[in-house]
Parts: sequence; structure tokens; C-alpha cells
Amino acid sequence: MSEETSEPTLVASYRIPEKKKRGGRRICFWLAFLFLISTIALSAMAIWNYVSWKKIQAEKNQLEKENAELQEKNRELEDNAKRISTDSIQLQNDSTQLKTEIKKVQSDRDKLQEENEKLKNDYEKLLNSEVHVKIAGLYNYKNFSTNLDSSEITYLYIDYKVFLASSFYEHENLFIKILEPDGTLMTGESSPDGYTMEVSPYSSQSGWGSHTPGAYHPGEYKIEFWYNGICVGKKTVQIF
Repeated sequence: MSEETSEPTLVASYRIPEKKKRGGRRICFWLAFLFLISTIALSAMAIWNYVSWKKIQAEKNQLEKENAELQEKNRELEDNAKRISTDSIQLQNDSTQLKTEIKKVQSDRDKLQEENEKLKNDYEKLLNSEVHVKIAGLYNYKNFSTNLDSSEITYLYIDYKVFLASSFYEHENLFIKILEPDGTLMTGESSPDGYTMEVSPYSSQSGWGSHTPGAYHPGEYKIEFWYNGICVGKKTVQIF
């Protein structure tokens, strides 16, 4: 039996040079370092963007709040302006009304002064007059009652007394005015101009009205006696 001799087999092998291995490791390191830096940078940018966004949102909310407050103040100012305008118009109206009232008061004062002067003059004339009349009473001629019911009065009867300082002359007259509640002078066909009737100074009773009720209406009537343009006696009477 022959022995077979095994021959050595050549196997091809390749060894990476040491320099190339180190170069690859450096590349991986720098790539990892760049990735880390990039990640950190992106993270920092993201954080900065988030913080900026939050800051912007906070400023936006603050601006919206301030805007809302400004709008509210603006509404209050507008309301105040409207109130001031309304008050100004009211003050102008009040001022106009006050001026009108002042003019009216001044006019009333002037009228009162005129009336006072007239009364003063009339009083002085009355003091110097030779005639004075005192009205004793007023009656319903139908029954000589002092219950003056307008539905019953035919003639209003005047009971009066004339006081003379001297005798009347033939041409001197005594006149009566009967004034209705609205100031209208009661007159008839026989009435003298400006008076209701003429009476004798020596008489003590006179009447005015109609044969049937209706001449008098409810209200306050004035009875005045006049002599030589002077009111020498007067009295008011309420007719119901």
C-alpha cells in the first residue's frame, strides 16, 4: 500500500493596511460627530423656535388683552362723549328755558309794577273821591236768597250804600260793571259805553240779569262801582 503524500495548499490572503483602517475609523468618528452636532443644532433651533413661538404667543395674547382694554376704554369714552353731548344739549335747553322764564318773570314784574302804580293811583283817587260805595249783599232777585245757583238766578240783586262827601250834580252819574269769570263785561242794549248799567247815587238797590235763568254761569263774578273814572267800590261773588 503506497502512502499518498499530501501537498500543502496555498491559500490567498489579504491584510488591510493599518493606515487604511485608521482612516475609516476617523471618517466614522467625524460623521458621528457631525451627526451629533447637527442634532444638537437642530434641537437648539427647535427649542429656540419653540421659545420664540411661546414668546410671540404671549406677546400676542398681551396685545389682544391690551386691545380689548383699549376697545372697552374707547366705548366708555364714546359713552361719556354721548352723555356729555346730551348734557350739553340739555344745558342749552335749560339755559334757553331759563332765559325765557327770566324774561317772563321780568315781564310779570313790570306788569305788577304797572298794576301797583295803577292801584296806588286808584287808591289816591279813591281817597280824594267824594263818593264811596259799600256793597252790603248780593241776592237772587227771585227769592232774595244768598244761595246763588246759576240754574235759578234771573236777576242778580245788588244791595249797596253810597257815601257822599257832597251832593251830586245833575250831570254826575254812578256806574256799575259786572265782570264774568273770564273778565268779559256783561252788557245789554241799555248799557252805557264801557259799563253794565248806570244807577242813581241815591238808590240803594239795583239788579241785572234776565226774566229767565241762564244769564249767569258758575264761577266768580266781580261787581264794581265807578264814579268819574274811579272805582269807588267793589266785591266778588261766587255763583254755583
